[in-house]
Amino acid sequence: MVQVPLWLLDASRGLSTSFDGGSIARGRVYAQQGRVLALATSKDGATVLATVRGRGATYQVVITMRRPGARGRYTISSRCSCPVGAGCKHAVATILAASEQAIAALPDAQAPRVAPWEPVFAALLDGRGATATPGPTATDDEVALQFSWQGGGLPAKKAPIMLRPVRRGRSGRWVKTGISWQSVGYAHNVPGAARRAFEAILKAARGNYSYYSSSAQLTLEDLGRLAFPLLADANSAGIALLTDTPERPIILASQPATPYVEIRRSDDGAIALVASWRLDDEVPSPAATRAVGSPPAMLLIDRPSPGDLLLAATSPAADAATALLRAGTVEVPAEDADRFLTTYYPLLHDRLAVESPDGSVAPPLVLHPRLVCEMTFAHATNLELSWWFAYGEGAAATRLPLRPATPRDLSRFAVTEASERLRRVTEEEDLLAAAVRIIEPHLPGIVWSHAPGLPPRPYPGSGLSGMQAMTFATQVAAALRETAGIEVLTVGEVPDYRQALEPPVVRLALGEGTADGAGTDWFDLDVRVEIDGEVVPFRPLFSALALDEEWLLLESGLWFSLDRPELHRLRALIAEARALSDRDGPMRINRWQAGLWDELTDIGVIAAQSETWSRAVAGLLDPGSLGPIEPPQQLAARLRPYQLEGYRWLRYLWQAGLGGILADDMGLGKT
Repeated sequence: MVQVPLWLLDASRGLSTSFDGGSIARGRVYAQQGRVLALATSKDGATVLATVRGRGATYQVVITMRRPGARGRYTISSRCSCPVGAGCKHAVATILAASEQAIAALPDAQAPRVAPWEPVFAALLDGRGATATPGPTATDDEVALQFSWQGGGLPAKKAPIMLRPVRRGRSGRWVKTGISWQSVGYAHNVPGAARRAFEAILKAARGNYSYYSSSAQLTLEDLGRLAFPLLADANSAGIALLTDTPERPIILASQPATPYVEIRRSDDGAIALVASWRLDDEVPSPAATRAVGSPPAMLLIDRPSPGDLLLAATSPAADAATALLRAGTVEVPAEDADRFLTTYYPLLHDRLAVESPDGSVAPPLVLHPRLVCEMTFAHATNLELSWWFAYGEGAAATRLPLRPATPRDLSRFAVTEASERLRRVTEEEDLLAAAVRIIEPHLPGIVWSHAPGLPPRPYPGSGLSGMQAMTFATQVAAALRETAGIEVLTVGEVPDYRQALEPPVVRLALGEGTADGAGTDWFDLDVRVEIDGEVVPFRPLFSALALDEEWLLLESGLWFSLDRPELHRLRALIAEARALSDRDGPMRINRWQAGLWDELTDIGVIAAQSETWSRAVAGLLDPGSLGPIEPPQQLAARLRPYQLEGYRWLRYLWQAGLGGILADDMGLGKT
């Protein structure tokens, strides 16, 4: 256990000097719930560090002690990483949790004096004790908080309940003279703990300290949901709670009052709901109860025996049940019963205590979310994904988009406030996390967005192409189907994905050039790649080769490796052919690119070859195959060997319809 400095004991008794009533009340709840996860102290004992679990995050708290002043009391400062920054409920929870550790570490002889109210306060914190927690009585108090309203019995529904401080007069009766809201901050006849409790009530009601206001009274409604914890603090500080005329004690309940609903279904199918309050398994008479605030923050209950008034806080569920409690009885017609039972009844049962005394309405089935992934296939290389959550089964299931929803997502689903309340967010996040663990090893960062404050999740609608589509359809989808709570739907026929068994075959063909003004030197080049009897489309093949992709998936579902030397060489030669032709449209090759054609034939099979091309390029590729060509008889000169060779070359070009220039590096009379 961490050694906690003893100055925290003093600080825990003087919380109202550093914190407002709301922070104190909420901090006490946090301390009771065990939200202070870790404590540490500095070497000099002047600083306490803590980690506190908030609603949506974990915060770091620093409490620093300042030495006693003239009055001998320690003062403290607080800092917190929460949005409030200082003076917050997390700091209060830290002080209370640390002071409990300090008390536990003290030897018995050093244990601080226990005030008369503290055992009751401790019972209130840990939930022990009876329903009614008696506060100080009229015989042992100097000050009290008086409740008053117009009329006898309980106050009317909209009648304000007035609060004002009173003190005990010389006759032993409670009097209003000598004490008021304006004077409690400095009155010498008000004990320190009681004064701080009065100040906390005043500050909560008005938003700041205002000792000189002309108002002599505050209303209980002014305090809102802070009322009950502030009254509990006041009661614990020695302030009695009572009514004025007739004088009756007000007792604080140790447990909150919760909304309670009875539901019955008649023979004609109509449903009747009756809402009331329940306190410690008892349902007080509606005539003896008065809800305070809207939504109700407290419940005032008249108890003729033992002759007091019981004041209970309300559970948070009261906020959702305000309209139902105000109505008292709600009738659902038979024609709307099914819609009520499927849409509203599960929500009502989940948030409130609902019982059917005659058993005419069974408890609803608890709806748990299913993460649905819908795969839509246009063809093997294109896959569209859609994601949503489904609550319920079959056609009656409610479909909800993934959070956070975009306007497009909301337009695709019938999202209403009622359907949104179906959400079990923790279960949804668990399903998304399971899907992420399956997808990320195969397709990292492809379909997942990272929204602020939310873990990774799929885009509600996304598309995959090529090998990514096949990977999802064959590997990811199978693993998703095996995961509890995840459903995979298929729209369209699932492609027959299979790997090629044979290597690709390159087939080449040359045809006569088209009559488009390109002249007779050009021939149409046709390159076809076949694999397992299927023709590979030219464009996706060379796009994939240009992008250095490892695999290519055809629309039929056949896929094969692109990491083959003949395919890489083919890509380079085709790029060269396109660059030399310098024209758009079909690929072409001219007579002077006979060497390029020769390289193409090294990696492919010649399917067809123009006769004109064959005659034209034979001599270009192998000049020795030209055979003897004698000069014309009309030539009177005798040609030397190199001149005869030049003549034969020019004669071949002329016969093949090719142009050319004869040149050498010596200038030996070529004319």
